[in-house]
Amino acid sequence: MRFNLYRYVKTLRPPWDGGSDGVLNPSGIRFGSGEIYTVMEQFSDKVNDSLCVGQRRPQDKDERVLLFLKMRPGHKLDPELMLSVKAAIRKGLSPRHVPAFVLEVSDIPVSTILHYASYRNDPPLCKVYCK
Repeated sequence: MRFNLYRYVKTLRPPWDGGSDGVLNPSGIRFGSGEIYTVMEQFSDKVNDSLCVGQRRPQDKDERVLLFLKMRPGHKLDPELMLSVKAAIRKGLSPRHVPAFVLEVSDIPVSTILHYASYRNDPPLCKVYCK
């Protein structure tokens, strides 16, 4: 989850943006997606945002990790960058942390968690968010 400091300072209410990606568990190694995001910070000149999730289909024996990258304008996920990302994760964490797939996407979905208590005293916002 990402904390939106601007909105906190403006409203003095703690809004959280993003999503809880949960605990990943490939090959019995439990870790949080935040570990991957920490490694991804070194690619912030090329990667605008990322989303790391686990996938386990009914036919799969094990979960696999997928890493979706939203690139900065003028940058593409090429084979060289993909190898660099995987190598940085392997070096910074472990070989079992390395995503099975690193995929470029046009956007990363985000949501805003809203609580009635945060907006009940603000009628315009309450009309929108307190349904």
